[in-house]
Amino acid sequence: MSVYVLKTNKPEKREKGDFGPQGEKGDQVIRGPPGENGDHGSDATINASALATKDELTQYASNNGFLWKMVDTIKNF
Repeated sequence: MSVYVLKTNKPEKREKGDFGPQGEKGDQVIRGPPGENGDHGSDATINASALATKDELTQYASNNGFLWKMVDTIKNF
């Protein structure tokens, strides 16, 4: 469906209208149970620590986040 708008040279002054009625609140989405945690935590930390010193990991973690250091370290292995 097309909508046509007629324009005039003189702008029309309009009064501010009231807000429309507030809609009803919909039902909340029910989330499913949380999935199991993967085993990336402990094992990956040990592997990354074996490839880099603790100071390197700490410094990199404070700058970029620890996950990036783990990925970068493992990738360069």
